[in-house]
Amino acid sequence: MVLTTMRTLRSVAEAALLLLALSGDVEPNPGPPRVPRAARGGEPKQDKQQIMQEKVDGHEGKIDSLEKLAKEQAKIIEQMREKQVELEKKLEEAKVEAEKRAEEFKVEADNRVEEAKVEADKKVAEAKVEADKKVEEAKVEARRRLVEAMVEAGQRLEEAKVEAAGRLQEARVGLRS
Repeated sequence: MVLTTMRTLRSVAEAALLLLALSGDVEPNPGPPRVPRAARGGEPKQDKQQIMQEKVDGHEGKIDSLEKLAKEQAKIIEQMREKQVELEKKLEEAKVEAEKRAEEFKVEADNRVEEAKVEADKKVAEAKVEADKKVEEAKVEARRRLVEAMVEAGQRLEEAKVEAAGRLQEARVGLRS
């Protein structure tokens, strides 16, 4: 239905345009009214040489401003190069300083490690001496106890011999009687 309506409207519009064109009263595309330039109050045409001179003058001004801009930019570029050289120098100095500090830290760390090793070796040696001393003391104590035990065992053996001799004597006397 929409399609049919659109076709009808298009046909009506085409028919209206066709009737207008056939009547001759209306031009298909009349454009703006044609009025002479002088009547419109416009400027008369300029001479081509004058136009070209104005263009050259305009371009000269632009060229001058571009040259000035180029010189200013060259100065800025030179300043930036100087700053770049200065910054590169500072960066190199900082790098050397960082390497120097790293070497100092490494030496200090190596010294601390060496000191720690010496201290540990010293403590191990002291512990070994202390342990050897305690072992020696334990050996002396064990020998002393062994000697005491042997003396006591010898005394008991003597007492047992004496008692055994006494019993033997009693047994002999008892057998003789």
